[in-house]
Amino acid sequence: MKRKFERDLINYFLSSGHYRLYELAQTNEGETIWMIQGSQGQVDEIAIFTEPRNFNFARDKFEQYLNSSYVGNKGVAVSFIVICTIHDDIVDKDNTFINSRFVISSALVQIDVDSYKVVDYMGISSVLQGVLSYLQYKQKQMLASPKSKLTVTNGLIVINVIMFIITAIASKNIFNIDITTLLNFGAKYSPLIDLGEYYRLLTAMFLHGGLLHIALNMYSLRIIGTIIEKIYGGGKFILIFFMSGIFGTIFSYVFSSPASVGVGASGAIFGLMGAAVIYGIRMRKKIGRDFLSHFFQVIVANLFLGFTISNIDNAAHIGGLLGGLLITAAIEASRKTE
Repeated sequence: MKRKFERDLINYFLSSGHYRLYELAQTNEGETIWMIQGSQGQVDEIAIFTEPRNFNFARDKFEQYLNSSYVGNKGVAVSFIVICTIHDDIVDKDNTFINSRFVISSALVQIDVDSYKVVDYMGISSVLQGVLSYLQYKQKQMLASPKSKLTVTNGLIVINVIMFIITAIASKNIFNIDITTLLNFGAKYSPLIDLGEYYRLLTAMFLHGGLLHIALNMYSLRIIGTIIEKIYGGGKFILIFFMSGIFGTIFSYVFSSPASVGVGASGAIFGLMGAAVIYGIRMRKKIGRDFLSHFFQVIVANLFLGFTISNIDNAAHIGGLLGGLLITAAIEASRKTE
C-alpha cells in the first residue's frame, strides 16, 4: 500500500514535466529512497519520499548529497514526504533539521495512506502544495466510488447466519436450538473432545443457541470487527478472530462444567476487544485515552454480566480476551522488528 501510494504520487509530479526523479540511496534492506527535483524561480524544489522507520537514514543521506554532490547554484526548498499507515509512529518535527548552506526552507508532510489524510504537517513549499492537491483528488475519488461490502467481518457474519439457519431448520425452532442439533453440528462438549473430536474447539464458534444469541453476537461482531479489520487488515484480523475463538473454547473446555454444551462467537469477539485494548495502549498518545477507556468499560461490563447471569460461559469470554491480548501483542511486537 505504501509503495503503491509512493509510486503514484511520484508519477503525479513527473507527469507535470517540471520534476526529475533520482535515486537518493538504498537502505540495508534494499529499499530505495527516491527524490524528485525541479526548479521554481530562484529555488530548487526537492522532495524526499520515505517511511517513518527510514526517515533518519533518508535525512542523513540527503544532507550528504547536498554537501558533496549537489551542483545547483540556487537555494534549496526541501520537503520530506513521510508515507505511513495508522500503525506507524509520527516523525518528530525537531528531527527534520538539515544542516546545509543550500537549504533556505524545509517542510514536512506525513500522510496516512489508508485514508489519504495528512497526519502531521509543517512548513510550506510548491511540492507540499502539490501533495495536498493530490490528496484532495484521491479523497474525491474515494467518495465517488462506492465502498465494497466484501469485508472479512461481513464474511464471518454471513457464515454464522448460514449456520444458524441450517441448525434452526434442523431443530425446527428459531428461538431455541436443541442441544442434540448443536452437538451434531460441532458444539463444544468436553466428553466428545476427550474422545478426540478436537475440531469442536473451532466449530463451536460458528454455532448459536437461539435468535437472540446470534443477534447480539453478530451486532457486536459488526461493530468491533469493522474497527479491528480496518486497523490490522483482513489477514491479521482473521488470525486474531480464530485464535481468540479457539482460546475461548479451550478455556471453556478446561474451566467450565464437563457436562455443559458451549456455542457462540463471543469468545472471538472478546478477543477482538482485547486487540482494541492493545491498539489503544500503543496509540494512546495519538488517539487519546477515550478509545481505550471505552473498551475497558465494555469488557468489564460484559464480564460482570457473565458472572451474574446464568447460562453465560464466562470462561470462554476470559479465554477469548486473553487470546486476543496475546496474539495482538505478538503481532505488534513482530511489526516493530520488521
